[in-house]
Amino acid sequence: MELNNQQDRLLDSMEVEDLDEEMRYVSQPLPSKKASHPWAPLIYTAIYVVVSLGTVLTNHAIFNTGNVFFPYPLTLTWFELALTFVILTLGSEINALLPSQRRLNIPEFEFEWQAVKSIFPIGLFHAMVLTSSMYCLKLMNSSLYSITRSSSILFTIVFCIAILKYRLPPVLTIAAFITMFGFAMIQSSQAEFSLGGIIIGTVSSALTGFYFVYLKNSISFLKNDVWKLFQYHTILSIIFLIIPLLLSGEIQEIANNSQWAHDYNVRGYILLSSFLGFLVQAATLNTLKVSNPVSFVIAVALKFALQGVLVNLAFHSPLYGLDIFGIVLTLLGGISYDWIDIQHTPIKNYYTTSSLDIFNLCQLYF
Repeated sequence: MELNNQQDRLLDSMEVEDLDEEMRYVSQPLPSKKASHPWAPLIYTAIYVVVSLGTVLTNHAIFNTGNVFFPYPLTLTWFELALTFVILTLGSEINALLPSQRRLNIPEFEFEWQAVKSIFPIGLFHAMVLTSSMYCLKLMNSSLYSITRSSSILFTIVFCIAILKYRLPPVLTIAAFITMFGFAMIQSSQAEFSLGGIIIGTVSSALTGFYFVYLKNSISFLKNDVWKLFQYHTILSIIFLIIPLLLSGEIQEIANNSQWAHDYNVRGYILLSSFLGFLVQAATLNTLKVSNPVSFVIAVALKFALQGVLVNLAFHSPLYGLDIFGIVLTLLGGISYDWIDIQHTPIKNYYTTSSLDIFNLCQLYF
């Protein structure tokens, strides 16, 4: 819908502290000049969960299956980012060739130094999150890693309050903590506890929470242009991940095992994983645009709960009683959070469309 001049001035000059009390809830996204539907956060959350689950299953096959074994996670991540940059560049060029009435809101890539300076830390934080996660998985078993990763919900809430000045309603806080406790219980029966592992995992979770909050804040730096943020985020991440990749020794190991280059099965899975990684990044940024970091980490917890079930069905991994209870508790808390979040979000704070058809969804997405 068309915004009047007063709303335009508000969107261009607003600061978080100037918002009225109702807009201070963490369930409220920063307003956008684009149309947004009140159910958009839930739709994007569902898209993220589905696409991310596909990525998890593909990567599980790559890292743990004998027929497609490629145990180099940082290399795979860097390749995913490189392919994402290629897709973004081609998408911009192809979009520019389309008739004006058929074009999506995809800007051509332009290097703007002011924009790069404003979001420069994103690439660094992303590389730190990826590196710390890989480092955690090498130093501890995946069960302890999952337990410590649940604390990212707590850190995200704290950083949202401290940095974005958002306040979480008490009922949403309860739902978030239920989700966090359920998340921590999944695989807890198989965990091998160690003080060092707990400390490193907690630090990694804090970095993850801060990264999502900073990423949300960066969307406003670029005037809610998710596609432009996607471009800069990808380039910066590619650059900052080079050093951890070289230090990991994965490149040297791959060079000494040249059979990877001739294995079409491995190459096919890597391309599939890279394309799914592109979709995950797109879903992440768009979910953060119409939602908030807390809602996103709740979506991550929901994905993890469903992941436990799907991995069990696909790869016959064992599930124990405490794991099942954790999955149920996570799903209960996460779904309750999303439902309550919608109820706490006044429709008047959204610039709604008359319907959410396919065209409007595409316009929202891009």
